[in-house]
Amino acid sequence: TALVLANQISLPFHSLTMAPSERNSLSDESLINVALHSQFDQNGKHTLKDKMTPPKVPNASLRRVESLPVMTPKNTHRCRRSPSSSGRHSDSEERQHPTSVKHHRQSSSSSSMAYDDNTLEELWENLRKRKQILGDSHPNVGLTYNHIGNCFFRRDELEAALTAYTAALNVYKNSFGIKTREFHDDPKCSDGSSADGSSSDTSIEYANYPIIALCMCNIGTVQWRTGDLNKAIHSLEESVRIYCRFCSKKDQKPMNMPELSTAWYNLGIAYCLRADFGEALEAFEMARIGFAHSHGPNHVEVARVMEAMGNVYSLRGEIERAIDCHRLALKIKVPELGNSHPSVLCTKMSIAAANRKMLRFDDARSTYIDVLNWQRTNLSKARKAGGGNGKWAKSIVVDIGQTLHFLALVHKEIGALTQAMKYCKEGLEAYAEAELASFDNRLVML
Repeated sequence: TALVLANQISLPFHSLTMAPSERNSLSDESLINVALHSQFDQNGKHTLKDKMTPPKVPNASLRRVESLPVMTPKNTHRCRRSPSSSGRHSDSEERQHPTSVKHHRQSSSSSSMAYDDNTLEELWENLRKRKQILGDSHPNVGLTYNHIGNCFFRRDELEAALTAYTAALNVYKNSFGIKTREFHDDPKCSDGSSADGSSSDTSIEYANYPIIALCMCNIGTVQWRTGDLNKAIHSLEESVRIYCRFCSKKDQKPMNMPELSTAWYNLGIAYCLRADFGEALEAFEMARIGFAHSHGPNHVEVARVMEAMGNVYSLRGEIERAIDCHRLALKIKVPELGNSHPSVLCTKMSIAAANRKMLRFDDARSTYIDVLNWQRTNLSKARKAGGGNGKWAKSIVVDIGQTLHFLALVHKEIGALTQAMKYCKEGLEAYAEAELASFDNRLVML
């Protein structure tokens, strides 16, 4: 249900610094948020402490593999996820385990790729040449398939992306001489064993090749984006298991591997969309601990996880715990990203929604107004940068329309019907300016 709602309602608060291609994909951070606000619209409407002292790592200088790569300018924070653009692991990991990942390096920066038709044609031509020279099972062929998957993912062609990621996985398996077998063990066991003491043959066999875990994470993320939640959870659980087995074999602490934390995070998203809220919270907690240890407790990755946990608590009806999580996320985000950043505004909207559920209408109203002011500031900047009412500006106008809708609901709930009608009218005008279709669910709800 959450995924269906997310596809019907556009996600708020796009960044002014994001590449245009990011407009075509849903944010995993916002996906639960949309479900939360949608549930609120239809119904009318824990503080976590770290026991560790993790090293402080500058946010902007971090390099890591993500299950879903980020298309942001250099030296900016990575606040959205998308499939790994290179399929490679961190430099530190390569130094420690050169035999397992040395074939997957590349010299060019994938984050600067433009995912247009020309790029896709170049990638297919590159794939043809690599197959001809290196053979069908060379790791570089798998790397090219992964790039093709990223291109399709950014174009929101998810089925094609899934096909490419699966091809990449099969290439790596053939390259390493691995045969696929079923698995049944518990992903939370760090040594790859299940609760009854048995082990996953697949995870053990893949343990020397963390690139397989990364491919599984990419595939699982696309699967939950397309609503195939059972398969997504299957893929993401296997990704977690492989990473855990890899850490066990190399005598490495799992919390030191950001890639594993990313896999836990995506698994939490999939659990949440399947309404397995308890499992989702457990997965998010594993991701939070990992990111706090590897990146530091005040990193935006930690804030993203806290935001997701807050949304799950809201969906479970534990509103006070949700507010605690959102406030902790906001405390981390504001100093790093600034008050106008879309991720910060998304967190504020979550806090406002939680206050509405608690019938704290004055607090909700003030937060919505604060968000609205920052959205209008962002709109002004977008129009100046784009030279008019371009695609980015229209997207922000839609966000403004949604915020006006929420303001209208707040005033309706407190009996201020005149003010509620005023905000409804302004919201309709915003949607008209953004040229929403008459059947668009946002317009229909307003």
